[in-house]
Amino acid sequence: PRTLQPSQCDPLCLVHTSVYLWIHNAGPNITTVVGNGDTSLAFGDGGPATSASVYSPYAVAYDSQSGRLYVCDSSHNRVRVVAPDGTIATLAGTGATPFGGDGGPAVLANFSNPSGLAVGPNGVVYVADTNNDRVRAVGPNGTVWTVVGGGNSSAVDIPAQSARLRLPTAIAVNSSGSVFFSDTRN
Repeated sequence: PRTLQPSQCDPLCLVHTSVYLWIHNAGPNITTVVGNGDTSLAFGDGGPATSASVYSPYAVAYDSQSGRLYVCDSSHNRVRVVAPDGTIATLAGTGATPFGGDGGPAVLANFSNPSGLAVGPNGVVYVADTNNDRVRAVGPNGTVWTVVGGGNSSAVDIPAQSARLRLPTAIAVNSSGSVFFSDTRN
């Protein structure tokens, strides 16, 4: 697996392959929670997450307040959300990769290989939009915006949107809402 992250619900671990996301509770077995083994574009939104198509689910984040599981469906250029009842939907991304869509609905925005996720204390979902060289956010109302990146400067102490990122991946958010991320090629 490319990632292995414990969720907020110990002793739970989430593990992925290129087409499945599994859950491991304290016990001998793992259970599929997302994915049907198919990488096609038949996403399965509105149905069971175990019947949905995902391709390279590189990152996950669990929101313990809402019970939602967020998944970077990286090769489909989308972020998916699994509700507590097990249904899946697209949170962000059209499947198209050139950057676009800030200020509008996240489901109409373009992401390119999203590879990192974190949920802030205010319910905002932060996404490493890796190949678009940005960290973006999706608010509880579904609006997307760029938090960091998109600029040309590699200087320090500059406005966040003036910063030049190169392939951000991992993201974390602390209890006060500060966002931490890796910038893998700078």
